[in-house]
Amino acid sequence: MTSRWKEEGAFLLFILPWIVGFLVFFVGPAALSMIYSFADYNSVTPPQWIGFDNYRDLFKDQIYLKSFGNTLYFVFIAVPITVMFQILISVVLNVEIKGIRFFRTIYYLPYLVPPVATVIIWLLLFGTDGGFVNQLLEAVGIPKVDWFGSEGWSKPLIVTIGIWSSGGPVLIFLAALKGVPAQLYEAARIDGASRVRQFFTITLPMISPTILFSLVLQMIYYFQMFTESRLLNNGGPDYSSSTYMLNTYNTAFRDMKFGYAMAQSWILFVIILILTWIVMKTSNRWVYYESDKGGRRIGMTYRFKTPLQYVALLVGLFIFAGPLFWLLSTMLKTQEQTFRYPPEFLPHPLTLSAFGRLFESMPLMGRWMGNSFAIAGSVGLGTILFSSLIAFGFARTKARSRKFLFAIVLATLMIPAQVTLIPLYLLYRNIGWYDTWLPLIVPHVLGNPYFIFLFRQFFLTIPRELDEATYVDGGGYWTIYSRVILPLSSPILVSGFIFSFVFSWTDFFSPLIFIQSEKLQTLSVGLQMIMGQTSHDFPVLAAGSFLALLPIGVIYFFAQRYFIEGVVMTGIK
Repeated sequence: MTSRWKEEGAFLLFILPWIVGFLVFFVGPAALSMIYSFADYNSVTPPQWIGFDNYRDLFKDQIYLKSFGNTLYFVFIAVPITVMFQILISVVLNVEIKGIRFFRTIYYLPYLVPPVATVIIWLLLFGTDGGFVNQLLEAVGIPKVDWFGSEGWSKPLIVTIGIWSSGGPVLIFLAALKGVPAQLYEAARIDGASRVRQFFTITLPMISPTILFSLVLQMIYYFQMFTESRLLNNGGPDYSSSTYMLNTYNTAFRDMKFGYAMAQSWILFVIILILTWIVMKTSNRWVYYESDKGGRRIGMTYRFKTPLQYVALLVGLFIFAGPLFWLLSTMLKTQEQTFRYPPEFLPHPLTLSAFGRLFESMPLMGRWMGNSFAIAGSVGLGTILFSSLIAFGFARTKARSRKFLFAIVLATLMIPAQVTLIPLYLLYRNIGWYDTWLPLIVPHVLGNPYFIFLFRQFFLTIPRELDEATYVDGGGYWTIYSRVILPLSSPILVSGFIFSFVFSWTDFFSPLIFIQSEKLQTLSVGLQMIMGQTSHDFPVLAAGSFLALLPIGVIYFFAQRYFIEGVVMTGIK
């Protein structure tokens, strides 16, 4: 009994940061959100209990219903299209030919572009006046299209952003493709199965766990989409691209209907829970694991001839690298050059005047970059320290409660941020954290579920015999953690730092909500200010986006292996 309690005590000490963060930043705010969802509350006057009125009013609110319908469009139409595109691109990349590493790198880069910068790139491509696509249309005699002012095009444009940013999931699918046993391909050749049949009977079943993983992640992404809808056209025209999260944000922080917004958040949570349950429940009909028995016939992945391989790769290169090339081209132009016809791909003469106008119109630009570095660096270091401690507790201790508590950790990944958003906003205002960097750092440092999962999966691969050897030498859990696990885990720790840095650097939603002072803002929100003040100066917009992308690009260049390791491990371990 004493040994059991010591084990539980050691486990709880290791996961203590997560317990504190879970109770303070999740359980308390979630409970408060549930209570306030039954009240009329605006944060100024005391809440008034109104029962289920908020929930009933949702079904009469035409703007809410339209935003809900738009979100369902993304989930049921955009998700399948995006996942199929990811599979297609991974098949194209699943070849061993000269230069394939270059192609894989270029295909992955859009995944690293900050969402605000991606929106700016889309403005450069699809802008009504001066946009590259409209210039091409006019070149062939087709009238230009008001892409952002058209109800018919507003949602498809957002879908194209999700497709273009598919580099991370593509790497996961690529790793899954390479994990398909070679003997299955050989057996298929002997049976004379056609290449198409081989693809559908071998490759898809064997990578189906990865398809399930990507499907769930894409569903959650589109349910919580905010940045693209807000910055492209603020949900317009006529709310045709307004998403669920944008509507909830406007309800709370524009209309000051906090109780009503919290009711919306809980409805979204229930919807995500139900759809995820349906997907997981039905997955046993189409997801196949290596341990499955039953003699299903399986075939071989489709292989192109070498010329066709390069044609397919070059088409993908145009899709993934084209927007980035246009960003670089635009930032080196004068404002006059951006409206020239035909469009200049390589501007002559080259000029850096856009950067001068950028810093002249936005004197805080350098400060915003410094703020983002400080915040992202703090989050990265805190993630390594606390998430590795917590993950060690879940991976290496023998406490009986660890499986139950780890299930709770995973469950929090499924709960939308809207559920706790408004209570956290109120909490930070009351304790003096509002308009400081603390809300952007502390909650993410105290045990981010994503990184707890990532580190735990890696720690489980380290042989337990090393633990036993440490016990023999008189060491305990702390010795195992500090002298065995950490030295052997440098790849995943570096990956964790890089990914937490990137997530923090590209975060737009949190600083928008919790930071008010311009001097304390991050670069992501600063780019939004640039869009508001210089919306028709395309070179300035491109220069700002380039500065937001540059640090991540440099990190990726020097630590490409760790990026890929982190993405692949998350998806297939």
